[in-house]
Amino acid sequence: MISILIKEKAQKLSFFNWWMFSIFIGTLFGNTVVVYVQDYVGQTLGYGLPTLGLLISLMICLAGTPFYRHKVPSGSSFTRMARVIVATLRKWRVHLPSDPKELFELDLEEYVAKKGKFRIDSTPTIRFLNKASVKTGSTDPWMLYLMTRVEETKQMLRMIPILVATFIPTTMIAQANTLFVKQGTTLDRSIGSFKVPPASLGAFVTLSMLISVVLYDRFFVKIMQRWTKNPRGISV
Repeated sequence: MISILIKEKAQKLSFFNWWMFSIFIGTLFGNTVVVYVQDYVGQTLGYGLPTLGLLISLMICLAGTPFYRHKVPSGSSFTRMARVIVATLRKWRVHLPSDPKELFELDLEEYVAKKGKFRIDSTPTIRFLNKASVKTGSTDPWMLYLMTRVEETKQMLRMIPILVATFIPTTMIAQANTLFVKQGTTLDRSIGSFKVPPASLGAFVTLSMLISVVLYDRFFVKIMQRWTKNPRGISV
């Protein structure tokens, strides 16, 4: 069982890279084959191909249902985050203990007994949120909350800079689907007797992303793993 978990952990490190790779493959097909069919064959077939592809993917998804791992719902993540923030504000003037072990947390054995539950120890980042786990006598979850839940909230908050950082590349991608197509209509797109559809110019962006994903996962991550000793290659 342990060997399976270790193997799965290693696979998960590359999962999103190859998930994006498969998305870009579909995008490349749409920017080339589907666009060509829509421009030079007909809109009926042009829209029929994506519809057929969607139906096939939906059938594959439904067929795989018995093999998926289903997690029992454990409440809203937003509610847990709200409890951490409210508890922190209510105990804003409370001093943090120097020893993180004094913060409110369940015993490790209780997490081991619950399958799929893992304890997260206190970290020094966004430390003021630790006040939500300072014991003051009250057991109200809006006044005292587990340290693991506090750390989960920290993880979500640390994702905000990453979200903001995606604004610029997302804006660039939007240009590929709008301005690039408009520019393509003014260009000489002929290659011999073949004329490239304007919307197919976005395929160059997709090709660059496909190449980048392979280079990142197969080479960059391997090099960084040796340098940083981090299984992910670089910290996220």
